[in-house]
Amino acid sequence: MYNLKNKISLGFLGVLTSTLLSQCNINKAESNSNEVGNTKSTIVNNVKDFKDYYPSGNVKEIGQFIEERKTGKWTLYYEDGEIQSIENFKNGKRDGYYKTDYSGELYMEGWYKEDIKTGVWKSYFKETKTLKYLKQYDDKGLANGEWKNYYDSGEIASIENYLNGKANGKQTEYFKNGKIHTTGEKVNGKQNGLWKYYFDNGNLKCEREFKDGVDDGKYVEYFKNGKIYKTGKKVNFKKSGEWKIYDEQGNLLDTVLYKNDD
Repeated sequence: MYNLKNKISLGFLGVLTSTLLSQCNINKAESNSNEVGNTKSTIVNNVKDFKDYYPSGNVKEIGQFIEERKTGKWTLYYEDGEIQSIENFKNGKRDGYYKTDYSGELYMEGWYKEDIKTGVWKSYFKETKTLKYLKQYDDKGLANGEWKNYYDSGEIASIENYLNGKANGKQTEYFKNGKIHTTGEKVNGKQNGLWKYYFDNGNLKCEREFKDGVDDGKYVEYFKNGKIYKTGKKVNFKKSGEWKIYDEQGNLLDTVLYKNDD
């Protein structure tokens, strides 16, 4: 009778031990930890939690992999613990909100779609924390719409217009005092038509006509007092025909005839 009880007990323990070992093996298949150099990773249900460290031991980067492709939110840190950047991934490609910081302050932010910049992107000055630029991209990642650049004191520095990745339409640059510095049209990234350049007092400095990015047509330079300094015509960037030069009082000083800029 005693031997029978012992056999039953031993049998039960064998079953229990086998069950526990089986459970341990299942857990081992689902979870695995690994440390290589300054990195540490843990795999649970095919999701790898990844951490990278500075030599000091402080966290450098945190994120996840699925089938060796980045997924979800990834955070990169400066060694002092401040966030350097936040990226979102899907199937190994940037997808979603993106931002970079410096010294705890936002530097740049925007959106990705399958590794392509889309929508509105913004950048900020480090010292003043004011808007540095505002850019727009279409679904193909090409520059599109109105782009604005700013001085660090907040004034508008330029307004550019883009279509299909190239400057198209009116382009204007400004002085800090708000007056126009340069204005004209671009077609497929090249200057076309009449461009005007100004002094910071608002008076015209120069008028130039362009064709496919090259000086071609009217050319006039002015003194800051508004009087004409020189006037003539250019053909394919070269001076052509009659050019006149004046002094600041408007008196004609010289007349020169050009043929092929000679």
